[in-house]
Amino acid sequence: MLINETDFKAELPIASNFNFDKLSADLRRAELNYIKPILGVDLHSILDGAYADDTLTDEQEALMAYVKPALAHLGMWLYVPKGNVYVGDQGLQSAFSNDSKPAFEWQKQDFENSMRDNGFDALDELIAYLESVANVDFADWLTSEGCTLVRSNIVNTAKAYTEQIPKLRGSRYLFAYLRPIMSRIERDKLPAVIGKDLYNELKAEIAADDVSELNAALLPYLEAAVCHASWASALIELSLQVDGEGVHVLNSTFAGTTRGKQPADFQRLQLMRDEHNAIADQNLKSLYDYLVTNVADYPLFESGGTYDAEDTDPQFENDADSGVVALF
Repeated sequence: MLINETDFKAELPIASNFNFDKLSADLRRAELNYIKPILGVDLHSILDGAYADDTLTDEQEALMAYVKPALAHLGMWLYVPKGNVYVGDQGLQSAFSNDSKPAFEWQKQDFENSMRDNGFDALDELIAYLESVANVDFADWLTSEGCTLVRSNIVNTAKAYTEQIPKLRGSRYLFAYLRPIMSRIERDKLPAVIGKDLYNELKAEIAADDVSELNAALLPYLEAAVCHASWASALIELSLQVDGEGVHVLNSTFAGTTRGKQPADFQRLQLMRDEHNAIADQNLKSLYDYLVTNVADYPLFESGGTYDAEDTDPQFENDADSGVVALF
């Protein structure tokens, strides 16, 4: 495991009598679910062995300074929901004593949210650091599945997404939720506008962190379109929860506090969805117009099957209720 008790307490001070072993399973789960996919199998294995043997190089120590805060916060986030309960001979019970009592539900939720948000934000810092030093210190990471994951979308950081959608507020947690939606929109919609060959070239250049000057001119349109379309698609889903009992509307109400959260009404969500889809549509229309105007610079677009020199007003129709982007 990439963190021990001493290093954990340096990141998150806990009571001296706390049994660190209680956290081990959740720290391991956080490491496997969130840290290892970013590092990739090989780099994770190298760091795991060197950390256990206390043989980290200076470069590895510097990287671990970003790994540990992410792992500590995410491990605690996973632990909190069950932290003050245990299974005894009379079933599920809550632990407290005369000197202490369990936190109120709203306090527990605030702490849980803080651990989650700090942990996911630390993942962004880990990724940014890896990107900045990989060429010199971790060249093998650049060809790993971790790097492929990190660079898998048109928009690859919560910060970049927030520049288009300020409501995200840089949340890596929400950004992780949005990535599959972005991937679907990229895959299903963008080739129909710019052509499959140009789309594939762009994706390859982004993955290699080597976007040509000509293709870089397309990114502002693509980033805006993908962000607004994915946000439109996610708006209604974000207020829903699906479990074994069906689909539920999230509604946070806690005893002992006046604070509460109610999901936005469906009409308002529809209006917001339509507004963001309209922005996405306009950016794709502007992108197509830019490519047509500069078609001589983009031979893959010209030969890609979506360009029609006779058609100055292309129609890319889409189901109005689908929640995904269309170009009109």
